[in-house]
Amino acid sequence: MLKAVIFDMDGVIIDSEPLHARAAILALSHYSVTLTTEYCYSFIGSTAKHMLEVIKDTHHLTASIEELQEANRQAKIELLKEEGYPAIPHVRELMQNLTQHGLKLAIASSSPMEDILNTVHNLQLESFLSTIVSGMQVAHPKPAPDIFLKAASQLNVSPSECVVIEDSYNGVKAAVAAGIPVLGFENPNSGKQDLWSANMICQSFESVNATFLQHMHSRATKEAITIGETERLYLKELTPADIKELYRIYSAPGVTEFIPPLTNDPEKALEHLLTYQKYAYGFYGYGFWGIFRKTDDRMIGYSGIQNRTIDNQEEIELGYAFDSAEWGNGYALECTRFILAYATAELDISRIVASIYCQNQRSVRLAQRLGMKPEKTYTNQGQQHILYVYDRAET
Repeated sequence: MLKAVIFDMDGVIIDSEPLHARAAILALSHYSVTLTTEYCYSFIGSTAKHMLEVIKDTHHLTASIEELQEANRQAKIELLKEEGYPAIPHVRELMQNLTQHGLKLAIASSSPMEDILNTVHNLQLESFLSTIVSGMQVAHPKPAPDIFLKAASQLNVSPSECVVIEDSYNGVKAAVAAGIPVLGFENPNSGKQDLWSANMICQSFESVNATFLQHMHSRATKEAITIGETERLYLKELTPADIKELYRIYSAPGVTEFIPPLTNDPEKALEHLLTYQKYAYGFYGYGFWGIFRKTDDRMIGYSGIQNRTIDNQEEIELGYAFDSAEWGNGYALECTRFILAYATAELDISRIVASIYCQNQRSVRLAQRLGMKPEKTYTNQGQQHILYVYDRAET
């Protein structure tokens, strides 16, 4: 379960990397060392001290590390006086949303503590943060996991209960080494960073919120995601443990009159479900979800949306199946109303269809009660179907 989010600072909270690179180039020019921006970007995520140690060894400089650090610090101060650090758009709103959902927040940055505290003060982030860790406080800089393990320890959570947000190769590598799921933030001003080891990558924080990170964390830790709940039901991703219940539901009288039966081979059904988890849930973020009754946690059916080619057109189709012993209780209407609202609001899907056998009057009535409109009749494998459509623009 997700309990905490750990933010890198440079390139994630403030867009500081271009200024840092220019400061290093300016400082080292006084020692007859010519650096490029790309070279400086290769150290993003690590400490300035580590970069200067490498430069000192590579160029056989006689100046001490302390002297080089001071030159770099003075160059940075001069540039900051002229420009300052711009905040990354939407990052403050994200922090506010996360704390409102009860998540603990930390900053774990390779920058000196003084710089981190200045940023926190300037952006008024104090009320959101439970702890701050500087790379100067640990033995090994990123890509070693030390800084994230220390942050998790200070938050009093396990690494597996956290998510890290990072913009650098070194930072992502450090999070992975710490055993923490990581969201890669693709900041164009952080250079060409390899973020592909991250569990997910985003280019903006505008659509990132607590739900987004909770789902990403659940996916990374292989937990079934609970999609949401209605007055009497909750919807959860299907797991291998649900196979037995699916067979029970499909064996109830009348259930397979208008839908194909499950395979007679449970092993194949399990294999299909595992593939479904990986590609439908993992890639699209939607699929068919188990429907569970709140009063007894009993699985009474499944429902959801899936990609399907219907009459030579790619559609997103609403589907469902319920134990016939539960028919007549209004569960189908309750959960499909939720799914349509969830798909349009959370997944930004504007058109959802239901392909219904003409003889299936129970489903026809449900589609009509959902506000779906008949668009056309078509033939599939010799059977007449009606295509009902839910269009967000018309509701």
